[in-house]
Amino acid sequence: MSPLAVLAIIAGSTLALAAIFWLIGFTRLRRTRDWTRTRGMVVNHRGGLDGWAEGYPTFQWYDHFGRRHQRTSMVHASLGPRPGTPVDVLYDPRRPERGQMDTFVQSGRIFLVVGYVIAGITTFGAVFAGWILVSVRSMS
Repeated sequence: MSPLAVLAIIAGSTLALAAIFWLIGFTRLRRTRDWTRTRGMVVNHRGGLDGWAEGYPTFQWYDHFGRRHQRTSMVHASLGPRPGTPVDVLYDPRRPERGQMDTFVQSGRIFLVVGYVIAGITTFGAVFAGWILVSVRSMS
């Protein structure tokens, strides 16, 4: 197999990984675009170091009818907000029990950034490596 073919396979595989990260972020953001924003509070007081939330923070918020809702995040946040910290919350007005913290990590924006970074580094690396391979070939 030629070096350019190997480069194409590696770059293609890495770009596929970038696309997966990007799609996760895009899907999480799109799902909540019509949700209502409110303020909530992290209430998780389980274990953790010096009062830090234990991996998956639990938060609560009030919907537009004044009903309190509580949810434990599905996204791990080892250094997330401490219990008692106010946070922005997005919730589905049609099903107010569905909510998520609107932070960089919890909202999925981190997945978009990681996808873009992987794609950018891969594209730059593949173009640079391809240029070197073509240059070396033309010299021989």
